[in-house]
Amino acid sequence: HMYMWEINMGPAGQGNNPLWISYNAGIGREEIAPTRQFLFFYGEPNATIMTFDPESDTVHITFIDARTEEVLFDRTFSYTDLP
Repeated sequence: HMYMWEINMGPAGQGNNPLWISYNAGIGREEIAPTRQFLFFYGEPNATIMTFDPESDTVHITFIDARTEEVLFDRTFSYTDLP
């Protein structure tokens, strides 16, 4: 569906994401996690907060670095947003 976004959260168990290891080994980001499909790409330990608002029909996604607590990504998505 052209109005769908894919949200991947992890890495599970706070281990390194295998794709992040490939990226650090020199494989290009667009080959691993194309920007058109994944707006945010990060492989270090992090926390993900998803907030669903049924009244506005949106979901707010925040990724936070587990070590520094820096907000790495913060965006509200609507079903009308095109990927």
